[in-house]
Amino acid sequence: MSDHDLIERAARWLDETSQSGSADKQAALARWLEESEAHRQAYEQVKKTWALARQSAHDSQMLALRHETALRITRRSARTTARQGWLAAGVACLVIGAAVLLGMSPQLTSQTNALLASFGIARDGTYVTGVGERLVINLKDGSQVTLNTGSSVEVAFSATERGLRLLRGQALFEVAKDPARPFVVTANDRRLVAVGTAFDVRLDGARMQVTMVEGTIRVERVARVSSAPATITAGEQLTVDAAQLDRIRTADPERTTSWQHGQLLFDNTRLADAIAEMNRYSDRQLELGDASLADLRISGAFSTSRPAVFVEALTMYFPISVDHADEQKLTLIGRSSSATP
Repeated sequence: MSDHDLIERAARWLDETSQSGSADKQAALARWLEESEAHRQAYEQVKKTWALARQSAHDSQMLALRHETALRITRRSARTTARQGWLAAGVACLVIGAAVLLGMSPQLTSQTNALLASFGIARDGTYVTGVGERLVINLKDGSQVTLNTGSSVEVAFSATERGLRLLRGQALFEVAKDPARPFVVTANDRRLVAVGTAFDVRLDGARMQVTMVEGTIRVERVARVSSAPATITAGEQLTVDAAQLDRIRTADPERTTSWQHGQLLFDNTRLADAIAEMNRYSDRQLELGDASLADLRISGAFSTSRPAVFVEALTMYFPISVDHADEQKLTLIGRSSSATP
């Protein structure tokens, strides 16, 4: 049994015996504890962690960890009962929380790392989301980072700088004011320097897009520190293309950040681009089986978690039908000209 499974099993014993103090249940627990020293250690650690977490229930880091692990349980609960799933998430949060607040022994650190990895959270300050997931990270300075689907960010605060690095994907940064210690996000070859503001950063390979929601940030080049920095303010968007050329234009922050509410807003968007955006949020991919459909234009608000509704809208308003033959993808094809739109 892995460390992760052992901790979860110990937590279930604690939960079951707390809910029911029957002699049979207590006897069953005693037999399980007698099976190995590892069982006893895991059970004692869960009890201690539970008590410590209750004492620190309102600590900002604990609240953040609770939220993060709760988000993580969505996929796991599909493979188990709801009660087991939420219990696993709660236990993971408690053990991780104790590690953050108090430090841990080498053995428990191993167990904690296993739990962190299973929920996409690394001890080195790296946070990760899978396909279709969003994650809210409450930082110790009061700032908040919201990760979009398939994203990863590394947090490395120091005494002089609140540093983060967006490794992939997309994130919304809402920065608490601290003029003495700038908030710096590194993404590809750019440093985004803020004091108190909100901005969205998206990486698509070598391409980067920064959309200002409020306030102002300074954009510096990492490789060419002598070059003059650019400044972008609320309602502006910086795009850095694969050739590392910068372009600033006006943008709609609400549309750019609609993903944080589980929505995508399309406004006269090419169908090919809308499909590419929807595909970021689902393992089952949409594809165009007819190239003539690519330039159709679509407008509307669509849920990131309900691609079937998006497809239904397409078939209702456009000459499109769907081939369901492949379980991994839905292929959109054009109807004959005589078909009813």
